[in-house]
Amino acid sequence: MISIRYSAGVFLAGAVAAAGVVSLAPSPAHAFNCADYHVANIVRLTNEYRESKGLEALGCDQRLVEDSQAWADFLRAQGDLEHAEGDFAENIAWFGGEVGPEQVVDEWIESPAHRANILDEGASLMGAGWSHGESEGTYAVQRFE
Repeated sequence: MISIRYSAGVFLAGAVAAAGVVSLAPSPAHAFNCADYHVANIVRLTNEYRESKGLEALGCDQRLVEDSQAWADFLRAQGDLEHAEGDFAENIAWFGGEVGPEQVVDEWIESPAHRANILDEGASLMGAGWSHGESEGTYAVQRFE
């Protein structure tokens, strides 16, 4: 004969265990957009530099943000630094530690090839991606169309 107390205890233990499993489920991945801190600041700093050179500001494009973010995450996962193929101009950067958007954009401006992408008069849109890991460092990607 099974007592009601024993059955209730088994049920309660099962419910607690199930609740624990549910709470351990991973949350959905963050969808980056033009308002995210790193993206917004890369866009702002890039446009400030363009405007200081007499060029128009670039619009932030969600598709370019998503593509840039995916590439930054890929580079970090691979531990590699290489340009993607596509019909766009691209700036990429890697730093061994945690940095801010200001340092990344400053490095791009100091590099003639990266600066040329930033100052491209044919570009009207941009997006950026940012991926940081304690052991992998910081990967930044900027794309222009």
